[in-house]
Amino acid sequence: MAKTYTAIELGTHIVKLAVCDGVQVKKIIMERIPEGLLVDRRITSYDALADFLKQTIQANGGASKDAVVVLSRAFAVTRRVKFPLMTVSEVKLNLPYEFRDYITEKERFIFDYAVLGQGSDFAPSQPEPAASGAPSMGGSFGARNNAQAAASDASQAGPAASSDTQDRLAQSLDLLITAVQKETLEDFGECLHRAGLRMVSALPTTAALQNLMFSKGLENTSDQLSFCVADFGYATTDLYFFSGGKFDVLRTIEKGGRDINQALAEDLGMDEHIADAAKADDVNTVARSQRALDVCESIAVEIGRAVNFYGFNNPNTQLTALYGSGGEYLTTPLLDAVAGHTDIPLLDIETLYPSVDPAFAAAARLCPAAVGATLTVD
Repeated sequence: MAKTYTAIELGTHIVKLAVCDGVQVKKIIMERIPEGLLVDRRITSYDALADFLKQTIQANGGASKDAVVVLSRAFAVTRRVKFPLMTVSEVKLNLPYEFRDYITEKERFIFDYAVLGQGSDFAPSQPEPAASGAPSMGGSFGARNNAQAAASDASQAGPAASSDTQDRLAQSLDLLITAVQKETLEDFGECLHRAGLRMVSALPTTAALQNLMFSKGLENTSDQLSFCVADFGYATTDLYFFSGGKFDVLRTIEKGGRDINQALAEDLGMDEHIADAAKADDVNTVARSQRALDVCESIAVEIGRAVNFYGFNNPNTQLTALYGSGGEYLTTPLLDAVAGHTDIPLLDIETLYPSVDPAFAAAARLCPAAVGATLTVD
């Protein structure tokens, strides 16, 4: 029987919890984060967060105690790189150097990776077979610990040592690599323990979304086909581009639901929080505010530009789908505006999920990273 995990994702003003056994999303819990608990995406008190999580879980009928934390960009640095085919120990040795432009005190960080695939871009003079699987860095942080299929067995594909090895075009490793502060993982571990949970893994948002691609086998898609996961968030709109089902690049638009709320508040003469609630209660609220419609149009224009720019930089690939998610995915005028600026089908992110309990289908569309994170652990 599959084991059930609870993934915890902290948004800018909503906490999202997904409970999934790898086969079905059993429960989604969403709750507004108390004022002052997050400032500039940073947690002001882990003790207060623990108490909030405990109360939220209890109020919603409980959740699995085995927990996975989704790390936003405020907590983790993530990159996609290519290495010559090498052993696990060599990968670990080289990871810190890939972050030298971002990190100066590497001893304060934990580094990890997931193998997205293999190519033939490098020919090292002394190739060695790479050990199979992605490491979990002591079990506290795993970029991907579940589907060993794609991380797999680079070892079996490595060229054997022979007299003509130097003349062969050796395969390379296509990696998603991440760095996170040790203190961050320790703080989250203690926080979840106080909340009555046990942290079994943590991974960045990008890796969690990659898991959705892995779960559907999309990492084996032709490189000529690409997808985009659009997270219509509160503070920003994030576009995660996947080439051939493998994460390629992130584009962030510095506008989101908060800007729509501000426009509504100005137009309709109400507080922003009331505007947010009114927007959630009545889908026609935004349509009654020209300023809010203008914000929707502005976001849609930026999405259209990002999509066109991606196509310009990748002329040999075709974007086939825009998977919508996030809190503003419920804002119909925004989606209508996006449809007017792209010719790519806008699909529900739910099509990438395992099966979902019908009672939580609508909420599940808002938190793909949390759902993907539950697919991380064996």
